[in-house]
Amino acid sequence: MQTPLLRHWLLCGLFLLATACDLGKAEPRPLRLTTVKWAGFTPFYVARDLELYPPPGLDIVRLSSGVDATHAFLHKRADFTAGSLTEAIRFLDQGADLKIVLVTDTSNGADGIVARQGISSVDDLKGKRIAVEIGTEAQYLLIRALSLRALSIDDVTVVSMPPEACIAALEQGQVDAAALWEPFLSTARERGMSLVFSSRQIPGEIVDVLLAQRDAAETRREEVAGVLLAWHRAAQAMKQPERQEEAQRSALRYLGTSKEALRASLAGVEIVDLEQNRRLLDRGSRGASLWRAYELTARFMVEHRMVKSPPPDASAVIDARLVERALEARP
Repeated sequence: MQTPLLRHWLLCGLFLLATACDLGKAEPRPLRLTTVKWAGFTPFYVARDLELYPPPGLDIVRLSSGVDATHAFLHKRADFTAGSLTEAIRFLDQGADLKIVLVTDTSNGADGIVARQGISSVDDLKGKRIAVEIGTEAQYLLIRALSLRALSIDDVTVVSMPPEACIAALEQGQVDAAALWEPFLSTARERGMSLVFSSRQIPGEIVDVLLAQRDAAETRREEVAGVLLAWHRAAQAMKQPERQEEAQRSALRYLGTSKEALRASLAGVEIVDLEQNRRLLDRGSRGASLWRAYELTARFMVEHRMVKSPPPDASAVIDARLVERALEARP
């Protein structure tokens, strides 16, 4: 038979044990995203500044080049990275175990090739030195532009460098042209370079996506869906008159550009919200489709030796369930 004193100590012991167990539970760490500077990724930063990410939050690391973003993702220093379909397929070629969970934007003029005076067309690029960051959508854009004029990458001299360096190299006469994206494209044009080709001429081909490590997509599904919903709400805020000014301040901080350049940058991209994602990720859709974009990009990259081996089937890479989960979680 238990005495009141014994019962008291038993209850205290149980309380202390339960408390110790609670203290031993590690708080989930924030998810981590790496990006480069690109107009289409602006909603990630708007969502952060508007405090739209649910706990445990999202840490965003902006890197100076696509190469840095590649290394961070491949070495699992980030749960997400935002990049183009071209980059996604290159990650897969290098052994990444990833899922495409969101279409962030499509480029409609925000990627392009600029050149010094005297070069006015893609035909004029033959035999010239062209700056481009290898492994990014800019490389795809360059090869695609050349192919439309029956030229190949072997008809030019490629000089690999990050976008910031491309502009300086153009001004100093080290290269004749450069493949760039916004806001670097607008900066180059402001400094007198001429536009000879842009993604407007290949509509629907330059698609940017959010890539997730497979283990994050599978084991932290609710948190990932929360990030997607925050993206959606930020994309909407950028269009709402009552929130546009605040969203614009966030975008200007992220891109480090003028209001005029910001407008030009955003005019060249279509930011894709969750409702649009639902349609793009619908495999049976007869309209624009991420599935078809993936297959076309993969085929092009294989044909032009941009990857070592054929990429996996889209069904092994694209995960539409997280967009659906985010839509279900809307208030």
